[in-house]
Amino acid sequence: MTSTDPDALDVALAVARAVESVGGAYFVGGSIASSLQGEPRATNDVDVVVELPLGR
Repeated sequence: MTSTDPDALDVALAVARAVESVGGAYFVGGSIASSLQGEPRATNDVDVVVELPLGR
């Protein structure tokens, strides 16, 4: 990973903004969600479940 690569939180925020911009809903899981809730994990991944309106 280079210093210009986004971190997992930056990626999660970018996905959230994109989904919200088209009126979709989402939730975030994976190690990023676990770490933000106070339970750190060794992996560095973001799991995103997205619900988009039809036609979007």
